[in-house]
Amino acid sequence: MTILSEQELQEIKDLSARKSEIETRLAELKDKEKDHHMSTYVGRCFKYRNSFSVPENEEDHWDLYYYVYGQLDDGQITAIQFEKRKDNSIEIRFVSWYQSMTLRDCDEIPYEQLCQALDELKEIVQSINLESVPDFVDFHYYEG
Repeated sequence: MTILSEQELQEIKDLSARKSEIETRLAELKDKEKDHHMSTYVGRCFKYRNSFSVPENEEDHWDLYYYVYGQLDDGQITAIQFEKRKDNSIEIRFVSWYQSMTLRDCDEIPYEQLCQALDELKEIVQSINLESVPDFVDFHYYEG
């Protein structure tokens, strides 16, 4: 037994349907706004001061660079990320994400500065003579 009249029950159905329409439209508009916001990062360069753990001094840091080069159909932005770490390891990755939080703590830098940093990595890689690498060195590739 219900205390609501037929008219009130119908009103609940109508309002529930309208609520669903409003929530769907609101989500569409928020996605559109987020996609536009994310698109403003395309073509921009960023640098972040990185470290593996609690740094003891400035030498425990290195620069992590991002170049945002595109946006996927689902709204994710895509970037190349690279760094030469304190231990002299080099990492270059292609990354994508939905939110700009990754870039929130980064400093925006000129494209020329990013190219200079990439040129420095290229010089290091080009200087590697694989014939003189000791046998104990393990070269590996992984997708991460």
